Amino acid sequence: MADIVFSVSQVNDYISRRIYRDAFLKDITVRGEVTNYSLNTNDTAFFALKDENSLLNCILFDAAGKLFDGMADGAEVVARGEIAYYPKSGRLQMYASDIKKEGLGELFLEYIALKKRLEERGYFDESIKKPLPHIVENLGVVTSNSGAALQDIINIATRRFKGINIIVYPAKVQGPGAATEIAKGVDYFNEKKNVDLIVVSRGGGSFEDLFAFNELPVAESIYRSEIPVVSAVGHEIDYTISDLAADMRAPTPSAAAEICIPLKADTASWLDDIKTRMAVTVSRQLDEYTHRLKYAESAVRTHSPVNAVIGMAETVRVLDDRLKTAARRRYDRYYGLLGEIKAALKELNPLNVLKRGFAAIRQADGRFIGSAAALKKDEPIAIVFGDGEADATVTGIRIKEEE
Repeated sequence: MADIVFSVSQVNDYISRRIYRDAFLKDITVRGEVTNYSLNTNDTAFFALKDENSLLNCILFDAAGKLFDGMADGAEVVARGEIAYYPKSGRLQMYASDIKKEGLGELFLEYIALKKRLEERGYFDESIKKPLPHIVENLGVVTSNSGAALQDIINIATRRFKGINIIVYPAKVQGPGAATEIAKGVDYFNEKKNVDLIVVSRGGGSFEDLFAFNELPVAESIYRSEIPVVSAVGHEIDYTISDLAADMRAPTPSAAAEICIPLKADTASWLDDIKTRMAVTVSRQLDEYTHRLKYAESAVRTHSPVNAVIGMAETVRVLDDRLKTAARRRYDRYYGLLGEIKAALKELNPLNVLKRGFAAIRQADGRFIGSAAALKKDEPIAIVFGDGEADATVTGIRIKEEE
């Protein structure tokens, strides 16, 4: 980053945005000694708060109704407000909404204690903030039925989007019982579920006038609301617990209507953009699914059992042909060998020898005689010829002496 050169405006704008987004600096209470105090003709008080080490510049608008008697340099005070950075002058300053002498009143101490307790419980966490709907057809407003805040919201909302349905829950916004009525209004819309967005609002006033929006019932009803809630209480410099607990804070009731209700033309453009993106998304998904389907069809054809059966059938046919060929060859081979054996056996057949003029001698028990020594005198024998037999008796035996 050191190699990049920024303009003064870019740096100041960056600092301003960072400070503006810091929730801690949105509503802060500071104790210090007043110095450099002045009050101009526009009822704006300028002063600084200091301690032994530091100084913080402050501005208080509409100061006449907020300053205490004896406001002057050297006074020990506690100021409440928002820390902001003013880029044009490069000044960091506090926009005070309330200032009291050191020794806070009971009401302010109650506010500080409740704010701390709810912050510890996570009522103000950004992670639980619900997004506002893009299209608001039914807007719920919890405010005084006779206050200027309601008229501002109605006028601006209907001008931005004709046909919007605004449902008002009339409630006290100041004094005893006001916090309970405001909380009941938020709960009512959640029970009926008849609106898309809830605005909790009232016009400006002193710290005491706005205190109903700093009470526990209001904070709890906003915290448990399932419908998004916008808090628009007082002027831009006023911060209440309802602002911190709500899903969004609007600096004024008029600003709430502008934040909640987009221009009809902007909504139509947004819908057209959504339609176009949906069409593109559907088209891409359709192309992807078509590609997947074609791939699946190809895979099915490749790995189909039918193809496997066809391949196996072809293999069986080839093996069958090979088996038949091998069997035929073996048959022909053994058939020829058998012919040779038959011819040899025929050649060696004793009957064929006898037919050539030879004869064989067989004893009475059927054994053929291969030697004259096996015969006995007067023994009956059979003389076997090629075409028959003749009975005979041995009358004499002559043994040829071996040479």
